Amino acid sequence: MPSRTFSITTSPLPKLKQYFKQGQPQTPAIGSQTPSYIEALPSHVVHEIGVQCESLCDVLSLSLCSSRMRSLLAPYLYSNVELKTNKQCKSTLVFLSKHPEIARYVRRLVVSPNKLEWTVPGEEIHEGLVADLITRISPNLRSLETFLWEGWEMPTEDLWASLRKS
Repeated sequence: MPSRTFSITTSPLPKLKQYFKQGQPQTPAIGSQTPSYIEALPSHVVHEIGVQCESLCDVLSLSLCSSRMRSLLAPYLYSNVELKTNKQCKSTLVFLSKHPEIARYVRRLVVSPNKLEWTVPGEEIHEGLVADLITRISPNLRSLETFLWEGWEMPTEDLWASLRKS
């Protein structure tokens, strides 16, 4: 019976595999900081991943990998902000006022102060204060395309003027 021999030639790996093969980290010591493969991904690839993710939970999980991922995926995390409860209205609007670099990513903002389904009687908030907070952060809402106000009272004209201006 004739013997069969196979010749295995080392052909170059595809470029993507080579990219990930470069500098494979050794098993890191506990507590040491070694860059992960995901950190080596180019920005445009991370953006494409953000676009393709079907779930905001997936984008959030990826953004928690590192500060670089968080900054690259922030536009996808903060593009649609819906504030359904009074607590969400207060905490998120205060957060956006303290972080204008994040407020610039908001494209759609829905504010529902004192929404009946979410508000316990006696725990209503002053809607004028919510409108004032939005007026204060409106210069930072540079990407805002849609704004919905679902409060009991119509906010003052100052809010609408500041949103139109910015």
